[in-house]
Amino acid sequence: MRKKVTKQKATEKAALAICSRVTEVTLEIFETNVTMKAIEEAVKKDAADKKLKGEIKIYVNAEHRAAYYTVDGEGSEVNKIDLKAL
Repeated sequence: MRKKVTKQKATEKAALAICSRVTEVTLEIFETNVTMKAIEEAVKKDAADKKLKGEIKIYVNAEHRAAYYTVDGEGSEVNKIDLKAL
């Protein structure tokens, strides 16, 4: 009985691994559609253009239709990506 349960759990786990791969996340915010990947790339480019280096954290504000970011915990009003422009 125990082998049967173990085999069943292994089969279920393998099936979950196959069907649980996320390929893309799209945000639909107030008639604005943007992927998380596009936001990440835009933030990285903006930070590089400003010669900012460090750990980046992104905060998506749906009401403002913007993604704000910090670098090593330091934020600024200019660290912003307009989601409508993506």
